[in-house]
Amino acid sequence: MKSILTIFSTLVLALSLSHAEEMTKDCPITGKGTSKPVEYKKTVAFASAESKAEFDKNPIAFIEKVAAYNEKDPKDPVNGKKANLKITSEYKATVGVCCNKCVAKFSGDPDKYIVKALKK
Repeated sequence: MKSILTIFSTLVLALSLSHAEEMTKDCPITGKGTSKPVEYKKTVAFASAESKAEFDKNPIAFIEKVAAYNEKDPKDPVNGKKANLKITSEYKATVGVCCNKCVAKFSGDPDKYIVKALKK
């Protein structure tokens, strides 16, 4: 039984370490190091295919506008024009936080913390 637990613990640690390289390094809430990943995902619409292509080249450049994006009144995050709901992109990021308390805070209002997490 101990060997099974050891193998399981080793696998969990290896998976968490490999995933840790993909997430942000500082908790956007406390500024401490990170050990827990939280997923951020938001679908945004664009006024044109050209605007979507510009966004897709470097989405982090538009992270403030993605965070402010409002599905009830969709504005293109690239040019601010009224968005066409048929032209969309999904923005995804893995944000690292330091503890379960910060997981809850981030998950409760991810748009509040995503800019701080991704802007350097």
